[in-house]
Amino acid sequence: MAKNLDLLGALGSKFSSVRALANVFDDWPELLKIYLLGGHACIKIHDHNRNQLSLEIDQRSAVRAVSLGRVLGKSNSYELSHGMVSILFSDYRESFKLGEVLSGDSLHFDYFIELCYLSSVNADLRPHDEAHYLVSLDGLTWFVRKGHEGDLKSGPSLSRTFEPYEYRSWLVSILAHGGTIIDVGANVGGYTVRASKLGANVISLEPGKENFAILLRNIASNGCSRINAFNVAAGSSVRKAALYAPDQADETYSYTLIKQGRVREYVDVKPLDDVVLPLMGDSEVQLTKIDVEGAELEAIDGALEALGRTRYLMVEMWPHSKKRLLESLKGLNFRLVDVGRSWGDPTNEINLLFKRT
Repeated sequence: MAKNLDLLGALGSKFSSVRALANVFDDWPELLKIYLLGGHACIKIHDHNRNQLSLEIDQRSAVRAVSLGRVLGKSNSYELSHGMVSILFSDYRESFKLGEVLSGDSLHFDYFIELCYLSSVNADLRPHDEAHYLVSLDGLTWFVRKGHEGDLKSGPSLSRTFEPYEYRSWLVSILAHGGTIIDVGANVGGYTVRASKLGANVISLEPGKENFAILLRNIASNGCSRINAFNVAAGSSVRKAALYAPDQADETYSYTLIKQGRVREYVDVKPLDDVVLPLMGDSEVQLTKIDVEGAELEAIDGALEALGRTRYLMVEMWPHSKKRLLESLKGLNFRLVDVGRSWGDPTNEINLLFKRT
């Protein structure tokens, strides 16, 4: 045991939540060895009632097991039985085959991890109908499609695990005294709903029909006011266009006008100026958020007047458009003031905050 604790301390700097693993896995040193060096072994996992399951672990499943242990080890909100793991909520439990969680597709695993986290922070999750949950957390209630981790990340988890830095340091700070926000690519309303609750006027655009329906339900369920929501994509011209779902992506939050993957649906496209200017009068915009999965340049081309009245711009940047996007925003007198720290990789997509000079 003393050797195990020594190993725990030695690895602490690399695994910030490694102590949680010892609360879940009896053989956590062996698990970390496989995680770091490869190999395979039979690892035992237990719950707070000391129910146990044995798992065959290789390096691929060890990576997932470590992520699982970090979440489960910080709570007692799960039970093991007959090869199943049940995530416990106050009046409901969601059960999974543990072997499939560790070896199945990544979206299934990510969905499981999101549910584990919500359970660990005492979120209230309950079925609404056969296809949806209701999730209550931090005083807000969210409609969530069953099996869609994107709904969890973009809704209840946005301010905690998905984009907490952007939420606290950007949205809350910029809208401290209210104002107007334009939310382009609103998804299920993670920013739209929270901005409304901060007292802002919100103009919200979401092209996906299913996402838009959930957005409207989330607006209504949280008693939001001063929101104008539009089922339209922001582009450079008025037209009908294909909305694509990239391969291997959770389709609840990865729609794009960029041709890739398969056609999800056909949607209305309008310049942002055409949508928002009739609603704005002479007012300025405190924050415009643009998250359109790689089609940011086209959205900006149709938003020149609105951006000319925007104080801060939050935009998701993708590698293929990085140089042109920075040049375009420089020409519009926006300078970079902050970089998102919640998720993403600088070599991949990442959130950036600009201020108009």
